[in-house]
Amino acid sequence: MPGPSVARVSVWSSLEEERCLVNRVVVLGSINRDLVLTLDHLPVPGETVTASHLVVLSGGKGANQAVAAAAAGGSVAMVGRVGTDAAGPEQVSALAAAGVDVSFVRKDPRAPTGTAVVMVDRAGHNSIAVVPGANGLLDAVSVEQAAPLIEKARILLLQLEVPDGAVERAVAVARRAGVMTILNIAPYRDLPPDVLRRVGYLLANETEAAALLGHGIDSVEDAARAAGEMRGLGPSWGIITLGERGTVAAGADGWFHEPAGPVDAVLDTTGAGDVFAGVLAVGLVEALPVREAVRLASAAAAVSVTRRGARALLPSDAPAIRGQARRPPS
Repeated sequence: MPGPSVARVSVWSSLEEERCLVNRVVVLGSINRDLVLTLDHLPVPGETVTASHLVVLSGGKGANQAVAAAAAGGSVAMVGRVGTDAAGPEQVSALAAAGVDVSFVRKDPRAPTGTAVVMVDRAGHNSIAVVPGANGLLDAVSVEQAAPLIEKARILLLQLEVPDGAVERAVAVARRAGVMTILNIAPYRDLPPDVLRRVGYLLANETEAAALLGHGIDSVEDAARAAGEMRGLGPSWGIITLGERGTVAAGADGWFHEPAGPVDAVLDTTGAGDVFAGVLAVGLVEALPVREAVRLASAAAAVSVTRRGARALLPSDAPAIRGQARRPPS
């Protein structure tokens, strides 16, 4: 069976070298086509429900985070895999149109482009099933091909919709180059402790944090303790998002709670976590204090839930969310 369409190269053009220098946020992760169903309520086991709408959108946690970072004003490059089916070029074009450098997004004939089925109810809550497709072919060799890009980044942003081998190698490449890593443990699965020790920022929602730590998180105070436990696994910061209850982060000097950004009406929460992660990366690249970077990310996530789709943040939102981030701490 044929391999990826682009092999390892040993000689870099000046254009490729320039791209490596200007992309200060590198996102390595998944690229999907999203089939979004709008329902009155999410089905329970054994129940069939009728959807009122079907929309085909661009998605994938990695790609969503890259687009959010670009919308917030970041210089962003994506490392990932798509298939050679019709959806592959569509997703690459969507990333490029959003201002993301797609030089390291490869087309692989061995699998179709990843697909997610997203069910959203009238309250904005969602349930998601993902077929990895070509995302599952992103491996350690792929990461080494992108090493020149990662090594020149300021922040490497990772999630868990790609194989462990790719995540582990990316963390190692970033560590040896002195590049700070944000690891968003979503969707949650166990990782070797050595991987967690090597990242700078460990990011989770309350469900993912509970799965990692083995106990529930029922309050802001619980989240503060849990963020400290996450930091005890090795990262410099443990960060837990709590939806409408805001975000808790724990670092060397203690913890803080940042309230959620103001929201008039929640329409769709599907991409809020990805928006938070992408914009957090931009704030950290800009050397904002962690609390201000979290505030920036929270403001962006609040905007995103008022619109449909996982890529609801727009470049025109940047001035407003930056204004929110400059407000005094609560």
